[in-house]
Amino acid sequence: MADGHDAQGMTTAAAIAEGLKNGATSRISKFSPDGKFIKSWGTIGMRHGEFRTPHSLAFDSKGRLWVADRGNHRLEVFDQDGKYLESRYMFSRPSGIFIKGDMLYVIDSESGPLNHPNWHDGVRVGPVDEDRVVGFIPPFAREDRVYQGAAGEGVAVDADGNVYVACIRAQRGKAWRWMPTAMCTRPRGPTPSSRRAEPSRSTR
Repeated sequence: MADGHDAQGMTTAAAIAEGLKNGATSRISKFSPDGKFIKSWGTIGMRHGEFRTPHSLAFDSKGRLWVADRGNHRLEVFDQDGKYLESRYMFSRPSGIFIKGDMLYVIDSESGPLNHPNWHDGVRVGPVDEDRVVGFIPPFAREDRVYQGAAGEGVAVDADGNVYVACIRAQRGKAWRWMPTAMCTRPRGPTPSSRRAEPSRSTR
């Protein structure tokens, strides 16, 4: 459970109650399948293992936990006991994450002049084992926010490779199929040389 907005990714009544009771505490909580609390980790901050609006969770094929740490503009990776493993910075300001095979699908719903200058919202696609974006699905136009498109808050991929985004408020769900030479454009955002520096070990 990612406790960024009164808990994200809750699956049991006990987890829901725990999340609502504590509110947005910027932590990750672990529960058993029957809803028994096991442990939690994290607090508000910018160091590894700290979060600012952890917004989505996903497990990869190795059992590692990926956290969309939206406020810190990064993905954080942990083992299932909460030990920090590594980070990704080339996926902008992530709201949702989906892992299919060896590929990451990360949706950014907020980047723009106000929240994350020089970056664009949309869906970024890249390999799990590299901090690299190989494809980008742009947002659709939004009349009430002309300076920034609407990309949605969640992302999922079906067995046929269709990419679905989950929108909020008056927006409607949109779907794309990711094809490197067609629907997917070149990556959007600063070049790798201008990305945010990873915190040094001395600041962890």
